[in-house]
Amino acid sequence: MAGARMHILDDCGYRYAHSPASLSRNLDVSVAFTEQALMKHTLAQVIDRLEESSMPATARHYTLAAFALRQQNWPTFDEQVTALARDDGTLPPYGRTGAWLAGFLSATAALDRGQPRSAMHHLELLNDNRSTDILNNLGVAKWQMGDQDDARAAWQAALKLMPAYYDAQRNLEAGGDALRLTRFPLRRAASRSSY
Repeated sequence: MAGARMHILDDCGYRYAHSPASLSRNLDVSVAFTEQALMKHTLAQVIDRLEESSMPATARHYTLAAFALRQQNWPTFDEQVTALARDDGTLPPYGRTGAWLAGFLSATAALDRGQPRSAMHHLELLNDNRSTDILNNLGVAKWQMGDQDDARAAWQAALKLMPAYYDAQRNLEAGGDALRLTRFPLRRAASRSSY
C-alpha cells in the first residue's frame, strides 16, 4: 500500500496527496505523519510563509490557530482564534464559517487545557447536535466532568450519524481510557480527492 505524500505549497501550507488505498486512511498513521511533519517547522516559519501568501484570511487564521493548537502555543492560538471568530468567510472543505471554526478550536483548546466546562460552553454555542465531531467532543468533555452516561450517549449519537466514526467508536470501546478528542472539524467534502 502506498502512503500519502505531503507537499508544502507556497500559497497554502501543507497538502496531502491520497490514493484510495493510502495508509493515511488509517487515522493513527495520518496523525503520526502530521505530527512528524509539523515538528519540522517553527510557528514563526509558518507565519512568515502564510503572511507572504495569497491565502484568504479565513484560511490563514484557521491554519495558524490549528498549528498553534498543535504546538500548544496559547498566546498565538488565542490571537488567531480571535481573528478567526471575527471572520465571516467560509473555509472549504469544512463548509464552516470562521466563527464556527473558532468555536470548535476553542473547545479543543479548552479540553487540552483541562477545562471541560469551558469546552462544553463553546460546543453548546455551536448548537449543532447533528455534527459527529461536536458530539464526540461533547462526550469527551462530559466524561472529563464525571458524567459517563451522558458521554456514552453523545458517542452513540455520533455513531448513529456516522457508523464508522473512529473517534467515537474508540471512546465507547475504551470506556474512558485514552479518550480520542476530535482535534479538528471533520471535512464536509465528499472525497479527499475533490479539494
